[in-house]
Amino acid sequence: MLKKMILSLCLSFNLFSLHAAQPTLEEVQNSDTLVQAIKSVGGLSANGTQNSAMMSSALDFMQECATNFYCNKVEGFSSSERLGANVMSNVGSEERFSACPGSTHAEIIGGCTALNAQEASRIIVQQWVGNSSIMKHHDYYAYALVGTDKIPGFAGRQWFAIGLFSDGIFAYEPQAFGVDAQLVDDPDHNNDLLVQAVKAIGGLSARGAQNVNMMKIATDFAQECATNFYFNKVIGQPSSARLGNDMISHVGFEERAQSFPGRRKEEILATCTALTAEQAATQLANQWFNSPGHKASMMPSHHYYAYVLVRTDKIEGFAGYQWFAVGLFADN
Repeated sequence: MLKKMILSLCLSFNLFSLHAAQPTLEEVQNSDTLVQAIKSVGGLSANGTQNSAMMSSALDFMQECATNFYCNKVEGFSSSERLGANVMSNVGSEERFSACPGSTHAEIIGGCTALNAQEASRIIVQQWVGNSSIMKHHDYYAYALVGTDKIPGFAGRQWFAIGLFSDGIFAYEPQAFGVDAQLVDDPDHNNDLLVQAVKAIGGLSARGAQNVNMMKIATDFAQECATNFYFNKVIGQPSSARLGNDMISHVGFEERAQSFPGRRKEEILATCTALTAEQAATQLANQWFNSPGHKASMMPSHHYYAYVLVRTDKIEGFAGYQWFAVGLFADN
């Protein structure tokens, strides 16, 4: 009962909030101070989109760490069962990652004793400097910095910081956790670039009727190929049982073709590494043109078609993104 009363006092003095629906002005200012310190050392991680769901999750955990530390030092017991006597820990990271849009996630944590948020940010960034997570660009990010009240015998407040990062595998991220969808890249624009590249090389296959159902089928398969490639290269194992270790394959074409209109159905595939969608579209159209089998499908007119261009996230060691193109054709 005594511990519950003390914890209630901790809450009433606003040491932390169990469920921070919106960050307080002080939390926003402290986190902005940390962001500026990151940028001052050349960190690109705060150049993407600050995600509100990730921010709420990051703040909740930092508040939990701060309160647990305070209760351990001042009251002699832990307020967090999962942290216990630990000053900080990555415990619960999977739960925090579930608040992130995108497909690849990372976090970094740090702590120090300092008089104010500016000093704390400087010390913590020095701990982090050189870490790839803070130095490289991410599609989404959240930085949170939370301090305890002054603890007797300490030279300042105890500060806790976290950086939470998320990147998308595909060009367009779906809506997640009530956060508006963010355009990482425009899929319609990318698809149109591929169509224009096909037309520029003389291909008549993109002059028929673009079929909505075929577009969805092509997009789903291109994304399956992109995800499988990413997992093979980054995680070391495939994400698609039917693709396995193959970069790209016509596996499952008969199943895909069942939903096409018409009687005669064809599929062409290609992949390349490129920095931009413009570069990728041109390279892929030329690959198809220089392959007799693919050229035979790309150049003639078709009643129905679908062209889709999808990329992975940037993979370390690659000169650009890995792009996957799918062309589907059907004739009555």
